Amino acid sequence: MKTVDAIGDVILVKRIEGGLTSESNTDRRVGRIHVGACGMGLGHVGRLLPTLVFFRRKGWDIYVSTYGDAVKFSLSSGFRTYREPDVTYGTVGAGVSLALTIASIPSQVLSFIRQVAMELKLMWKEKPSIVVSDSRLSTVLAARLAGVKTVLLIHELLVIIPGKRGIGRRFAELLSAGLLAHLWSLADRIVISDFPAPLTLAEDNVYLLDGVPNKAVFAGPCGRTPSPSSTSGPIYMRVSGLPQERKVLADLYLEAGRLLAERGIDVVVSVGDVGKGLIGACCAGRLKVVGWVQNPWELGPKAIVSVGGQTSMAEFLGFGVPLVLTPPRSHTEHWAIASSLRKKGLAIVIPLEEATSSSVAQAVEHALSDPELRRAAREFSRQASAYPGDSVLQAELLRVALGS
Repeated sequence: MKTVDAIGDVILVKRIEGGLTSESNTDRRVGRIHVGACGMGLGHVGRLLPTLVFFRRKGWDIYVSTYGDAVKFSLSSGFRTYREPDVTYGTVGAGVSLALTIASIPSQVLSFIRQVAMELKLMWKEKPSIVVSDSRLSTVLAARLAGVKTVLLIHELLVIIPGKRGIGRRFAELLSAGLLAHLWSLADRIVISDFPAPLTLAEDNVYLLDGVPNKAVFAGPCGRTPSPSSTSGPIYMRVSGLPQERKVLADLYLEAGRLLAERGIDVVVSVGDVGKGLIGACCAGRLKVVGWVQNPWELGPKAIVSVGGQTSMAEFLGFGVPLVLTPPRSHTEHWAIASSLRKKGLAIVIPLEEATSSSVAQAVEHALSDPELRRAAREFSRQASAYPGDSVLQAELLRVALGS
């Protein structure tokens, strides 16, 4: 059951179960944390969860402000959640449309300004001890105006503009990166949710300019899950992204999964519907379709198929299994990450524009039979374990909050 309260034009969505809300423990709070998380997809809230759970167990009161699909995800994780206006990009199918994104700039700017105002209003009302922003500039700006210490969690410091590469486009990227670097550096500490070189996942996006390096620390990706005890389970195909992107991926992965199941290979396809379990099965149970897999390591997957989101990749690379990635070329972040992992010998990459169910199924079979791909995946997992991610973020939050 959910209730909705209005606080000015800020909407508080509360999930009530058994007559209690997540506010029931606020009387024993150590401090209060304002969490402003990007709501495009589930990855930003998802990678914050281990840290939020850690602080909640320590007695801190936590609330989340976000938008889009992340609202439901935050609620399902038991956090008091405020819904704010969406800020997003234009899409055609599962690809990013530069033309639609540019056309939507006026409405996006308005939504961003409203976000800043709502975040500021929330901070005045809630009086947090510290603010954590996951890739939300509106949260950083509001915290600065409210005079609250801020920790920024981010992995994309340079936004790559989709389309044909050229001097003009590169200049625009660096110009925007310089402006963003100045604004991001308003945070008191910047935690980069990625590995340092040469393990960096988003090689093209982690671009440190003046004003950032002296405040930044590479934590390793946050939100990683335990490594599976075995990797002899099914092929795991995760659908993620915005709703329109998920539909394209779901159609592709379900058909590829059916082809693999007909060849005697077990497959689990997660369609990105948080809170839903088993939706259906076919091919004598070899293909299972679920809404969401809460703990992917419990599957013990032998290979993983994904679009190449940074949070998903950070989680899956710890499993030490080969990857088949299907990013659209127009989604420059996903494409850059997939290209980086291909160069490292960890993934087979098929551009989504060229992917078919047959080519995805064939790529999975190739990944299963390629010993070098599996060896590289295991070695990367071993090296990545030296960068814990979550514990670094937790330490930085405590250090900034306590002023030490």
